[in-house]
This record gives sequence, structure tokens and C-alpha cells, in this order.
Amino acid sequence: MPAPQTELVGRDDAVADVRALLGTHRLVTLTGPGGVGKTRLALEVARAEDEACLAELAGLPRETTVDGLADVVAAALGIRDGARPQSSVERLAEALRGRRLLLVLDNCEHVVEPVAAFVPLVLPASDVRVLATSREPLDVSSEHLWEVPTLDVSTPGAPSADLLRSGAVRLFAARASAASPGFALSAENAETPAGIRRRATAALRARRRRPHRKRAARRTPRQRPGIAGVPVAATGAGTR
Repeated sequence: MPAPQTELVGRDDAVADVRALLGTHRLVTLTGPGGVGKTRLALEVARAEDEACLAELAGLPRETTVDGLADVVAAALGIRDGARPQSSVERLAEALRGRRLLLVLDNCEHVVEPVAAFVPLVLPASDVRVLATSREPLDVSSEHLWEVPTLDVSTPGAPSADLLRSGAVRLFAARASAASPGFALSAENAETPAGIRRRATAALRARRRRPHRKRAARRTPRQRPGIAGVPVAATGAGTR
């Protein structure tokens, strides 16, 4: 796992919630619009694991196949091709059998189809749990969704002490201090980042209210029954 470059601000409860979910669900998908902090949250959650691996999918083409995705995951895990004439998914599943691991699949939204087919093929053969980040659900029967909320910010006119404690303002202060040494947050200048965050949050909510394009019905292996012992998908959006 890559070492975090910045401090995670205002996400203590979220980290605890997602770690608890991974204790009972083998596939958890962090959803939300771009920029809300899905990747950073996933990396922080994975830091507590004995073994975790990040497979970054953002650079993959939309036409990526299931085997192509398996090759990317195998490379991230340092698993080499076997000598037997198996598919990439079969080789990966065999290499993972009996291994306890948290696999982070980051930025799945543009390759949802292959990811959705890949996960059910790999999970039954191993003791692997998957933490995915995506702007839309994978739509797999064993999937548990958790919507990443925006950072909290106080309402207009709130006391300065509340304003300075809000996660959004604290994050702004941390980034501003890194970019401009000597910057100091005060009751006088804290309202500016708070106002920016409120407008950004309103814009994100407006985007969420727009109707989503429905994906065509899929005929893939992921339509098999859910993995034994894993509950049917439950929506965890807003579970705080």
C-alpha cells in the first residue's frame, strides 16, 4: 500500500464504520462523486490490515476484459503467471487460495462491467475481502454499499469555535499551511473556506439528484447466486 502523503482530516468515524463493515462483508464499495475522498478513505482503512494491496484501475481502458483486470491485480500482488494453461482469473484465484488479504480496487466506475464479473469469480476461492471505490455501484449480489459523505461544515452564523472545529475548515487549513507556510486559521478567515465548502456540497447534492443512466442488462458470471455466507446486498448509504 502506498504511504499516505497527507493527514486524513475529519474521517475518524468513517474509517471506523468501514472497518466494521469489512468485518462482516467481503465486498464493500465506497460510492460518491469524484473528489469526495473515496480513495483516501480506502487507503486509511487498509492501513490497519495485516496484508493489503491496492490495484489502481483509473488508467485502464473501458474495453478491459475480466482477464485483463485479473492481470492488473496479479501484477499489483506480485503474482507471476503460472506454467499451466489457465485463464488469468483462474491463475489468480489459485494463487490467492487460503490467503488472507484486503484487496482495494480503486476507481472502478469506468470498468464496472469487468470488475462486477471479476469479484464473484475470485472471492469464493480465497479468504480475500474487497474494498472498491466507484462513482456507481458494482451491482453484485454480495455487495455492501457505503456512500462517502462530504466533510462536515458548520451552518452560516455558527460560533467561531464550531467553525474552527469543522472537518472541512480543518482540511482547508492543513492544505493551505502546506502550500503557504505561515498561514494560520483564525475566527476572522475561517468563514471563507466554510462558505466554499457549503457551495461545493450543494453542487454535489444537485448532481446526485440527477437521474442516472441505466446500464443495460448484463449477462455475465456475476449473476450467479451470492457467495455462501455473505448477506444479500444491503445499502449502507448514510450509515454513520
